[in-house]
Amino acid sequence: MRVVVASAGSTGDIAPFSGVAAELQRRGHDVVMTAQADVADLVTAAGMECAVIPGRARVVQDVTPGRGVVGQLKSLAWLAGLAREYAEPIARGLYDVFDGADAVLFSPMMLLGLHVAEAKRIPSCGLYLQPILLARANPPSVLGIGSLGG
Repeated sequence: MRVVVASAGSTGDIAPFSGVAAELQRRGHDVVMTAQADVADLVTAAGMECAVIPGRARVVQDVTPGRGVVGQLKSLAWLAGLAREYAEPIARGLYDVFDGADAVLFSPMMLLGLHVAEAKRIPSCGLYLQPILLARANPPSVLGIGSLGG
C-alpha cells in the first residue's frame, strides 16, 4: 500500500510523524512523507522518501510570540498570513504527491491534505498528537492559554 504522510513544520512537527512513517515502512508499506526543504533531512535521516513542499519551516522560529491573549492572537494572525501565502502552492504540490497513493495521513499542520485527498477520492486520516479542537478540559494548544473551565 502506498501511504503519504503529509506533514509540515519544524523539528517538533516533523519528528513525531517520521516515527509513524518509519513504522508503516517497517510493516511493508511504500511511504512518502512531505516536508519543507529546510527540514527535509529529518525525513530522509529516518529512512523515508521526502516530497519537498513549498515554504520554509523554520520561519516560525523567526517570530517571538506575544505575551498574553492579545500577543497570542497577534501571533496567530501572523501565522494565518503565512497560511494564505502558501496554501495554494502547497495544495498544488500535494495534488502531485498524492498521485498513486492508497491512503493519506496528515498532521495538524497539513489539514489542507484532507481537502486534497478528498478531491482525489483517496482515504485519509488526521494524526493528531494533542487536542486541536475546542474542549473544556483541553483547550487547543496553539492558543497557549489554560483551561477554559474544565
